[in-house]
Amino acid sequence: MFSVREELAEKRCYAESLCRREATKFYREPLRQEQGGGPRGSCSALVERFAFPENELVLPDVVRKSDRDRCRGIVHELAKCLSKHKVGRAASLPNP
Repeated sequence: MFSVREELAEKRCYAESLCRREATKFYREPLRQEQGGGPRGSCSALVERFAFPENELVLPDVVRKSDRDRCRGIVHELAKCLSKHKVGRAASLPNP
């Protein structure tokens, strides 16, 4: 059985090879496009922080509702793309 970290790393690998545009938005684009310093993080840092507590260091002190809403849309786009390639939980379940 894989750990959550291993499963997320595997999913990232699939995403970056099969869904490049969506993966770039999820893993690399900062939450905010504002001027100034400070941590900005990415949607992946926000969504996956339960598995990677060290991500807290790259996130802003306050995550706005607009950041969460934007990430929710990006996650949906990435999941939709991965499902087209039969990657994900449903693809690994045995057929009845």
